[in-house]
Amino acid sequence: MDSHTLSGLLGRRGSLQHPWSSVVQPPEGTIGFGGGVPDPQTLPLAQLDAASRAVLAQEGVAALQYGSSMGDIVLRERIAERVTRRHGVETPPDHIVITTGASQALDIVCATFLDPGDIVITENPAFTGSLWTFRAHGARLLPVASGSGGLDIDALDETLSGLRAAGDRPKLIYVTPDYHNPTGAQMPAESRRRLVDLAADAGCLIVEDVAYEEVGIDGIDAPSLLSLSPGGVVQASTFSKMIGPGLRIGWLTGAAPAVLYSAANRTDMGTSVTLSRMLARFLADDALDPHLERVRQVYRRKRDAFDQAARENMGPLASWTAPRGGFFFWLKAREDMDVPRLWELAREERVSFAPGFRFFVEDDPPMPYMRFAFSEVSIEDINEGLRRLGRAVERLLKDG
Repeated sequence: MDSHTLSGLLGRRGSLQHPWSSVVQPPEGTIGFGGGVPDPQTLPLAQLDAASRAVLAQEGVAALQYGSSMGDIVLRERIAERVTRRHGVETPPDHIVITTGASQALDIVCATFLDPGDIVITENPAFTGSLWTFRAHGARLLPVASGSGGLDIDALDETLSGLRAAGDRPKLIYVTPDYHNPTGAQMPAESRRRLVDLAADAGCLIVEDVAYEEVGIDGIDAPSLLSLSPGGVVQASTFSKMIGPGLRIGWLTGAAPAVLYSAANRTDMGTSVTLSRMLARFLADDALDPHLERVRQVYRRKRDAFDQAARENMGPLASWTAPRGGFFFWLKAREDMDVPRLWELAREERVSFAPGFRFFVEDDPPMPYMRFAFSEVSIEDINEGLRRLGRAVERLLKDG
């Protein structure tokens, strides 16, 4: 069957272009600030090795069997304890669904609540993978600006009022209140309280993405949306940023009916029991919190190194706010800088970053933004990479 014939068979989802499908491989030796990947030196290899050996030795066959569509009960119990402790919301294991990362948690929520044409309000910019998931389910995306203080609550209020006047309403409001991807922003407590009130008045469900919540640097000084509205929020999280992305283990929790309905809409028969038991053992050994404290120290040094190197090499050519946690710096270039052209020149200098326009909902997005992930890159490469970026900027300004 040739490609033309095959393309004629594509369904609606098959014809959509995934945001990573057109990524061009960078030249050899490139220092990459593109992906939100944990520092390789922080991966707890020894602890995970010990946990996996213990699981296979002590649980054997049970750890190699199928699990339920909710996920392995042992890991759900451990996560339920942690959610209860962190958010002050009594969370039984039956209110936890183990998923293949936070991305599947979002996917099954969409499969449960969205029909083609349903409205989803999303912060703008937002994580491209989440935007793609919404579009794959046929959602109509309504963007609301997100800046240094997270989602613009006044703009959200206006958007909801406009929908109400038109006799319409959103099904979901999608937000990342802590260490936002891509901006790194943290939403203030008062904005969170207004958000849950507005969502309740509109009769819609909040999807709280907390993938980066536990990789803070300076700490979180505001309550989670889940803690403010246990019946109006579902929360998607993952071990990918805390422990290792190759595990592909996340979870969905929150409003009990929404979680249970979502679990019924998964099609993969559940996540790996073997990996789940290994993680459960890791949690039972109280290894996670000491590990996270070491991780935060690593990211604090890297964040500060990036901030200093950016000042030395970008100076007045861009503006940014150092994030309090997470993996990303969000830079706004000076008006006379052509960011798409800078991206090309940076590749020639063997340094890469993510152009900011990729994270916006609009077909004609704003262009002056750049996202840099500092998490995976060594401090030495942070300094060298920003020197290379500085050379690219010099070439851009000279050519301009």
